[in-house]
Amino acid sequence: MTAETPAATAPRRKVDRRRLWFGLDAVVTGLNGLGFLLLADRLAPVLGAAPTLLLSVGVFLVLVTVPLILAARATTAHPACWIPVLINLAWVAASVVFALAAPDPTPLGRGWIIAQALIVAIFATLQTRALRR
Repeated sequence: MTAETPAATAPRRKVDRRRLWFGLDAVVTGLNGLGFLLLADRLAPVLGAAPTLLLSVGVFLVLVTVPLILAARATTAHPACWIPVLINLAWVAASVVFALAAPDPTPLGRGWIIAQALIVAIFATLQTRALRR
């Protein structure tokens, strides 16, 4: 006779990947935006960007969390859920252009721009896959 634990007999709950990826993106984007807003003066010399640019980016990122949260909370994959994906893709393209063309970023700043562009590209890919299911 075997003793079954409740975890072994409980049905597995299916993860809603659309909600997961949009929700996680909202958290990461919101925290990144708040970081830029709260630490713009300290980050400016480290990243080689003007504090006003970092403040503007912070405001943009905080605003972008709204469609991400709406997409994460949607009960179905509504066509409007594609809006944050398109914003993410535009962000990736703009980040790559900025990293290559801007004369001011420090090496760490360029690295940060490319790193966050890669993270956003991954989110856009995962969100696209989830919306197509």
